[in-house]
Amino acid sequence: MPALQPDSVVLVVYGDVPLIEASTLASLVDQATLAPALLTAQLADASGYGRILRSEAGKLLGVVEEKDASETQRTIREINTGVL
Repeated sequence: MPALQPDSVVLVVYGDVPLIEASTLASLVDQATLAPALLTAQLADASGYGRILRSEAGKLLGVVEEKDASETQRTIREINTGVL
């Protein structure tokens, strides 16, 4: 990290997402030039995944892991893919 410049874009990919396509990563990096970016997905069954918390206006507020989520938060279908 000390070698990074203040305007560097850093891509973080969790080790358990090996099948992600390069075009998906490139698109996320393009978005991150404006602000931090997080790749999410909508799943019919989001069991086991961290849920995306958003304000009523749609702004990202955070991520809550399923084990820490309330009953209401567990109904959220938008999940954290592990790509930031």
